Amino acid sequence: MLAVTVFALGWFEVHNLDIHLHARTGQWIVEQGEVPRTNVLSAIHADYPSVHDKWLFQVLAHGLVDGPGIAWALVGRLVLMGLLAFALVSTGRRLGARPGALLLLVLLGLMASRTRFMFRPDLVSLVLLAFVVRTTLATRPDGRGAVLPLLLMQLLWVNVHGYFIQGPMLVFAVAAAWLLRGRAGWGTAARWAAIGLGMTAVCLLNPAGVDGLLHPFAILADLREHYDFYSGAIREFRGSFATDFRGSYDRIAFFAVGAASGLGLACRWWTVGRKARAAGRADSSTDSSLGWPACMVFVLLGVQTLSLRRNMAPFAVALAPVAAATLSQSWAAVRGRAAGSGRALVVPTLLAAVIIVGEVTDHTSVHEGLDRRWGWGESTRAYPDTGIGFIAEHLPTAGVWTDFHYGSTFTGRRWPEQVAATNGNTHGYPTSWLQDVMDATNGRDPLSFDRITREHRLDVALVPMASALSLGLVLRHDWVLVCLGREEAVYVRRAALAATLSDGRAWLDEHDLTRRWRAGEAAGLLDTPVPGSILGLPRAATASTEIDQTLLLMTAGEPALARARAARALALVPDDVWALGLSGLLAAGAGEETSARQQLQRSLDGGLTGPLAERVRSALEAL
Repeated sequence: MLAVTVFALGWFEVHNLDIHLHARTGQWIVEQGEVPRTNVLSAIHADYPSVHDKWLFQVLAHGLVDGPGIAWALVGRLVLMGLLAFALVSTGRRLGARPGALLLLVLLGLMASRTRFMFRPDLVSLVLLAFVVRTTLATRPDGRGAVLPLLLMQLLWVNVHGYFIQGPMLVFAVAAAWLLRGRAGWGTAARWAAIGLGMTAVCLLNPAGVDGLLHPFAILADLREHYDFYSGAIREFRGSFATDFRGSYDRIAFFAVGAASGLGLACRWWTVGRKARAAGRADSSTDSSLGWPACMVFVLLGVQTLSLRRNMAPFAVALAPVAAATLSQSWAAVRGRAAGSGRALVVPTLLAAVIIVGEVTDHTSVHEGLDRRWGWGESTRAYPDTGIGFIAEHLPTAGVWTDFHYGSTFTGRRWPEQVAATNGNTHGYPTSWLQDVMDATNGRDPLSFDRITREHRLDVALVPMASALSLGLVLRHDWVLVCLGREEAVYVRRAALAATLSDGRAWLDEHDLTRRWRAGEAAGLLDTPVPGSILGLPRAATASTEIDQTLLLMTAGEPALARARAARALALVPDDVWALGLSGLLAAGAGEETSARQQLQRSLDGGLTGPLAERVRSALEAL
């Protein structure tokens, strides 16, 4: 059942926006025979110092993407997920977890980590963390026999992902736990501390040397200095307990693992202490790895989840088997026997079945916007390929402004012919630059777009279709909307066409979408692919393309076309709150008060939030 669940969780289309940047960086490394020390794939910040702590994964990504094909990244993801599941089960069994509790907690741990299940360095890091936890908590408590495995894993980890620092930190936490036992634990504490020092020394064996070892701390310092910006701009940099309007399943599973591990550790501490007192001897609750060492791991990784949502996955991976073991042992201590495996497997088996059906039909992926689809191949929705293809065909030499989220894919598709101004390498340029780009995209500082594009001669903009920047550019005369994809829009600077193209006026007449809309044409409006069904089960649907188009058309002053796209969105997803809200606003503008009231109220009742909700409330009050 667990194997089938892992397959269902992992068998989805490749939609990782960064995979193409990783592949191109790996190509550069192979061609140059060295690891770069600057952001070499940036058009503007090619000389900016950059620690490429993911270089080994990038070489692997290049081998897969440019070898057998990007779809084989799906196979690589499944292999890594299989290793992760094996590590969790093996750790739990070694710690004494019963099958029912273990299956339940491993399933919850996988659900809490599911947003990291892309073929990217994070997933390799999770696998290595799971095996480090297995080696430190589920082998001999004194650390004998753990030295070589931990050093080898650390050597791989430091060349794959910046979270490698969690390895030594975890081992030092175990050493501190044995110190808390008093004099009896000093020898074991010293042994674990020596292993931690050895792992730290191994971290120097990376192409950047000392800079590579210190890189995680530099990132942490930057995050702390600009936390308000990062947490507001990038969802995974928000705290795990921050409000989340999406109601994500991964966060619910994380809370469940956290509660189960905390409860399990507390219950085991109490039951072991009670048995020790009854036997008239000292409390021996710390004689096992499930005592102080497990508690220290809980605290170490738990604190990290407070500030960064992305740290939910490491916490769940490390603590799921611990929770299963402590709850199993506490139950056995209270009942005087181990829980029967047959009856105890009913609930986790049902949960596994729900997850499998939900993943196959995409229903547990709704909060990800359904960029991913269960199946083989590459996502047809996640990537701005329509816009990139248009640029490659018509504007192959122009300087291109790229939204941060599109920079990785643009670089992967167009390097070395064209290089993105902002290429998705978060720490490959000053944070001030990323702030300027984000402020332009979300409309917080409209002037930064003009300042950057003029200074760096960027005459083409690849931006999210319904972003504040796009909704501003569609109203401007100096920029022209020439292409729409399923999520992206391409704008060109009108004055630059004459210098870029010999037949600029004729080309503009053909590709100016706003002009064609005013002429009554429904030009350049793609549809969201209809999901259909699988094994007779309806698949979850989204209408994000039509919703984005509706917003853009409303802003451009094309209500008739906007209503047609809103109607298409409602036909695809009748209860979509965004589609209902936009359709209601358009109906109100057309004087259809009864229909407008119904749709506006349904959108609010369905949980519509954000600026659109304020517009909807204002429209209802006006009606």
